[in-house]
Amino acid sequence: MPDARRGPRYYNIGMRPRSRAAKGLRDMLLARSYAAFDAALGLCEICNLNVGYADADGHVGYVLTGPPPTRNVARGREQRPLCGWEGHAWTGFVAHANMPKVLDPPCGYVAPPASAVDARERETRVSGRR
Repeated sequence: MPDARRGPRYYNIGMRPRSRAAKGLRDMLLARSYAAFDAALGLCEICNLNVGYADADGHVGYVLTGPPPTRNVARGREQRPLCGWEGHAWTGFVAHANMPKVLDPPCGYVAPPASAVDARERETRVSGRR
């Protein structure tokens, strides 16, 4: 709840005054091409999202959104949790242009990273039984 003495508090990063996430999501829904879709998602700097793309012409694609932080660490250490107070503070963010994305992959399809490998695994996750 807003505190009248301190002004509004923003519980969701998408509600911050300078956030362009709402515009990005609107533009994504109105996109008429993969380029417009990708550009719109570049405005969605609220969290990491795996977003699929498909159009009436048969094109499929994928875009990972969100601004993952960068740190000044030795190669290989960036994959492990690091203490920010021990000299591993964030030095910036990965630009949207450098995030994983693909349009019309050679295999002909896009699979989300968290998708089940086979139907039995999916049944286990959904129902809890084998």
